[in-house]
Amino acid sequence: MTGDRRGDGEDYKVIPSTTVSGTTPIVSAVVDIRDLDSIGFQLITTGTAAGDWTFEASNNFQPEGIASYGQVPTSGDWSDVTALFSPAAVTTASNQFKEANIRARSIRATFTPSAGAGTVRANVNAKSWS
Repeated sequence: MTGDRRGDGEDYKVIPSTTVSGTTPIVSAVVDIRDLDSIGFQLITTGTAAGDWTFEASNNFQPEGIASYGQVPTSGDWSDVTALFSPAAVTTASNQFKEANIRARSIRATFTPSAGAGTVRANVNAKSWS
């Protein structure tokens, strides 16, 4: 959900179907949630893959700076906000939905495998209640 892609039918896929390999973390695309205050992630884990889903938020992630505003690109500082999501994440193969009301500039999800094999993917939607 970045740039001009918003609403093109594919921007909700923040982790496309990805094969789990060892214990290498799989990090989603960053979701710009400025002016949005409610977000939901659909997290899909298949096969025997087991691991942990976590969520991080940043208020200073800036992938592209606008020089005229004095902005420079930055990878941002990321804070773990997993506890703000409900219900608690399941660590075995499943199709689960997690949601939170959160005010942040950017958010991302990470799956860190611990055992097994399979695939993971994640879809997202965010909206404003105001």
